[in-house]
Amino acid sequence: RQLGKKLEKIDMEKEKYQQAKAIVTLHVKGDFSKEDLQSRVLELTALLEESHKQNEEKEKTVKALRETVEMLKANNLKINCDQIPSKDISEEIFSLQHVLTEITQTLIS
Repeated sequence: RQLGKKLEKIDMEKEKYQQAKAIVTLHVKGDFSKEDLQSRVLELTALLEESHKQNEEKEKTVKALRETVEMLKANNLKINCDQIPSKDISEEIFSLQHVLTEITQTLIS
C-alpha cells in the first residue's frame, strides 16, 4: 500500500516535471518568435524606406521628362509658327518627342 502511494507520488512528480519542462520550452520558443518577428519588422521597415526613396527618385525623373516633352512640344510649335522646318528636322523632333513619351510611360509603369 505504502509502495503504491510512493509510486503514485513519483508519477505525479514526473508529470509536474514534464509539464514545467513543456512550459519552459514554450516560453523559449515564444522568445525566439518575438526576436524573429522584431527582426522581420526591422527588415520590412528598411525595405519600405528604400521603396519610398526609389519612388521619390522615379517621380523626379518622370517630372523632368514631362517638362522636357512639354518644352520640345512648345519649341516645335514655335518652329512651326516661325518658319516651315525641313522634313528631316520635323521628323527628328517628332521622333525625340515619341522616345521621351515612351521613356516617361515606361517609368510610370
